[in-house]
Amino acid sequence: MLGSLARTGRRAAGRNRRASATSAWFAGPPPRAPYNLVFTTARGRGLDYRHVGHGSRDAVKRAGLQAPSRLSLHSLRHGFASLLIAEGLNVVFVSRQLGHANPTITLGVYAHLFERADHATAAREALEASYAATVGAGA
Repeated sequence: MLGSLARTGRRAAGRNRRASATSAWFAGPPPRAPYNLVFTTARGRGLDYRHVGHGSRDAVKRAGLQAPSRLSLHSLRHGFASLLIAEGLNVVFVSRQLGHANPTITLGVYAHLFERADHATAAREALEASYAATVGAGA
C-alpha cells in the first residue's frame, strides 16, 4: 500500500512538472534586456526566428540586393565573423561575439579564415621587411 502511494505521488509530481514546463514553453522565453536580443516584441520578448527570416528575405527582395548565393541573416553572421577574423582578432574574442559555448566551435567553423589571416599577416610582415631592406640598401 505504501509503495502505491509513493508511486501515485511521484506520478502527480511528474504531471505537475510537465504542466509547468508546458506552460513555460507556451509563455515563451523570459523577457531579456533589450540589448541582449536583436529582434524583439514591444515587451522585450524574442521574435520567432521564422518571422524574422521571412521579414529579412522580403527586405532583401525589396532592396534589390543580389548575392552569388542566398543572402540570409545567418550569412550576415558569417560575414561579421569573417570581418573580425580578417581584422586579426583572436579566436576567443570572436567566439564570445558569436555566442559560441567555446572557441573550439568557432575554430571548427572558421579555421580556414584564421589560417588565411595568419598567412596574410606573415606575408605582409615579410614584404614590409623586404621593402625596408631594399630602401635601406639603396640609401
